[in-house]
Amino acid sequence: MTPVPPQGRGATIPLAAWLAAMLACGGALIFFLFAGMNGHIGIPELVVCTIGAFLLAGYILVIGYIYGDARRRGMNAVLWALLAFFAPSAIGIILYFILRNPLPIYCWFTTVIRIAPCAESM
Repeated sequence: MTPVPPQGRGATIPLAAWLAAMLACGGALIFFLFAGMNGHIGIPELVVCTIGAFLLAGYILVIGYIYGDARRRGMNAVLWALLAFFAPSAIGIILYFILRNPLPIYCWFTTVIRIAPCAESM
């Protein structure tokens, strides 16, 4: 696969992952807030559910980071994101960070994508 050039600062996590994380966290918070207002759950449970909603959003962002970083490194992004999502006990996430390819260097004076530093190719 061809590596995707960097799109700017903070562009490693795709916009869809940010939106999914905000939707999941916001939806969970609204659901638990209404459940708390109706008296179905108490304050301690509401705090635990709020922490769980933020952890869910963080997990979605980590999967999004793996997808974006794998694309940037020229790896199979969908495969790594699915492995990180479905592997139990975060084994897929740990494997990705151990086995990922080195980051390609984009030389300004050529259109060739190199793994070695640009100065050596002059």
